[in-house]
Amino acid sequence: MHYRALPCPNINGLDQNSHDPLCPHCDSNNIIYYRPKEIFGHFSGNATQKQFEYNGVFESSTAVVTLPSEYSDGEQADFSVFDKLVAVDFMIQTWEKKEYVNRPIQQLRYPILQVEYMVTVNGSALKEYFLGIDFNIIDGKIEWISGRAPSYDSLTDTGQTFSVRYLARPAYIVANMLRELRVSQQVGLDGVKRAVRLPQQLVVKRDFWVNPSDKVGD
Repeated sequence: MHYRALPCPNINGLDQNSHDPLCPHCDSNNIIYYRPKEIFGHFSGNATQKQFEYNGVFESSTAVVTLPSEYSDGEQADFSVFDKLVAVDFMIQTWEKKEYVNRPIQQLRYPILQVEYMVTVNGSALKEYFLGIDFNIIDGKIEWISGRAPSYDSLTDTGQTFSVRYLARPAYIVANMLRELRVSQQVGLDGVKRAVRLPQQLVVKRDFWVNPSDKVGD
């Protein structure tokens, strides 16, 4: 699925360019995505680059994608930097550490398709959480079942940390346009020479924060 990108205009004037941190219309990168549309393309040169977080290593994937000049319905397909491509036919495994918030619904970096393993640790005790018993998956988010969520300390306003490994659909952000406009002159059956657009090539990087952050209370 191709999502078109547009900078969010929820700012205090162009001079200050100060974006509302609680904006409900855009993601954590201040980008509005709109008009998702299906398109078929070819990934090549997929590679990973190791980067480091405070708690370990994660892989930042880069790939070159070749995409046609038109969608399957004949509409012209145009791409721009920061556009998003979501591979809806495939799943990736990823993991995350998250602090429980005192709300029934909690989201992770990616919309969840399936939870493989979720645990909390309290001293020497490890507790595993199970789908349908401790939580459900609603619209790609965790819905905690009443009385089954991790612990929460109202005095310090902190929740217990849980680790979860889950399946999600990979998403990529357009980082560069290798061949934005490729044109060839071709002669049709009527003998008339016309300019025809050729497939485009993009450099994309994995988006490791598809969901916007929980901007209120997290």
